[in-house]
Amino acid sequence: LKCIFLPRPVRVSAAGLAHPPTRRFHMPPYTAEKVDDLFDKFEKCAQRQAANKGSAVKLRAAESDLLKCSENCRDLLNDAIKGNRDLLVEVFGGNCKRFHRLRQTKDPVELSPMHASDSRWEDLTNAIDTIEEILQQLGTFKPFAVEKKVAPEISGYKGFRRRFDPGEKIWMRPECEG
Repeated sequence: LKCIFLPRPVRVSAAGLAHPPTRRFHMPPYTAEKVDDLFDKFEKCAQRQAANKGSAVKLRAAESDLLKCSENCRDLLNDAIKGNRDLLVEVFGGNCKRFHRLRQTKDPVELSPMHASDSRWEDLTNAIDTIEEILQQLGTFKPFAVEKKVAPEISGYKGFRRRFDPGEKIWMRPECEG
């Protein structure tokens, strides 16, 4: 009994090409939505890591997930660094909201001694610093500033009277200027 290995048939496209192109148009390597989704995952992993500091086993698992997510963030940031500057400014520039969101999520995280020397964490820090330098060189970097909202001033209360009866229910609405 002999085994005969037959070659696999070559797929041929409708145009008669043996190897059809995988992409018909150029897709950007990253988009704002892709970045937001990845940063959401990174925030959740960081929150999970902070919440599981009391349990050694859960902490290890949470930190492993956090490092895997930081690896994905690092790769995306490196693609942004190597890629089109206009796309980088479009996604990370402007008010720099995405950039500051990532930095504010990463900075307070303290890894356990087991994962403290992991190169992925340091590489992510370096990629963040590089993006910041590029945005500064292009003149589109804005430092983080907390938006200060001014509370409206109350000019009086609608339905206010000088005297009330005991047990009476009172309903007053503030009247604001501006």
